[in-house]
Amino acid sequence: MSKYYQRKPENENHPCYVYVIGCWSFFVGAVKSANDAVSAVKVGVSHDVNVRLSDLQIGNPFQLEVIYKITTTRKMAYAAESAFHKCHKDVMIGGEWFDCSCDYAYKWLGEFLETLTESKRTTIGRSGSKYSRLKKVVTLAGAG
Repeated sequence: MSKYYQRKPENENHPCYVYVIGCWSFFVGAVKSANDAVSAVKVGVSHDVNVRLSDLQIGNPFQLEVIYKITTTRKMAYAAESAFHKCHKDVMIGGEWFDCSCDYAYKWLGEFLETLTESKRTTIGRSGSKYSRLKKVVTLAGAG
């Protein structure tokens, strides 16, 4: 069993990554470019992205590569991943794989995390559930 599947830290503020992995299934000999050759993009969360990449690569006939990773807290990483999946159902091509560019996914995640951080700062001490605040952030992030 890989390290990825070992028990994860319980602390929601533990450092973690939200990653963008590209699948090069249609890459045919030309110079690789994240904008041109990637046929599918996976957005996910891991505390060890290299181990997660190795796990995903097992049994996959196509080359996978970590294109981007963003360091954040575990709680923020899972919020960003979940929001991306919910807001991009229309480009989901199977499982947790999406038909979009790596650059787009990275930019969207960065903007979402920035918006979530700003929202968190402005809602401290205010009433309202964390879920209603997150829904507002997802709506804001999905509109851009």
